[in-house]
Amino acid sequence: MAEGTEPAPAQPGRERPPAQEYGSHAFLLGWLITFVLFCALFPAWVGLSGAYSANEFALYWLEYFPGLLLTGFMPAMVIGIPLGLLTAWPLRRIPNQWVHVAVHTVVTGAVAAAVVLLVHAPEAALPMGLIFAISAGIGRLSVVKIVTSHQAKQAAAAAAARAGTAATKYE
Repeated sequence: MAEGTEPAPAQPGRERPPAQEYGSHAFLLGWLITFVLFCALFPAWVGLSGAYSANEFALYWLEYFPGLLLTGFMPAMVIGIPLGLLTAWPLRRIPNQWVHVAVHTVVTGAVAAAVVLLVHAPEAALPMGLIFAISAGIGRLSVVKIVTSHQAKQAAAAAAARAGTAATKYE
C-alpha cells in the first residue's frame, strides 16, 4: 500500500442505514390490505358500470367478492409481491413516507393499466389502473406507522441525550 493512502471501506455506500425499513410484517400487511381492497373495489366498479338496482348490485358484489379472493390470490402473489418489492427497495433511503405512498400508487396504477391495455380492451385500462392505484396507495398508507424509520430513532436518541438521560447508541 502506498504511503499516505488508507484502505477502502469494506462496504462502500453502507456508511448510513436505510431511512426506512419495511420488515416482512409491514410489507405483507400492506400487500394483504391492497389485495383485499382491490377484490372489494373491482366488483363494485363492474356492478356500478351495469344497469343494476341497489339490491341487484349488492347481490352481484356478494357473489363476486369471494370468488376474486380465491382466484386472485395467486396472481396477486406472483405479480403483486415482486412489484411491491421492486417499488419499495429503491425508496429505502427516502425518509418521507408520503413519497413512498405516492410512488406505490403511481407505479402500481401504471403497471396495472399497461397490463390491462396489453391483454384486454383499452376502455378497461384506465378504470383498472385507478382501482389498482387506489388499492396500492391505501395499502401502503395503512402501514406508515409500522414501518421502521431510522431517522425517528436517531432524533429520539439525540433528544434523550440533550435531555441528559441515558440513551442507547444508534446502531
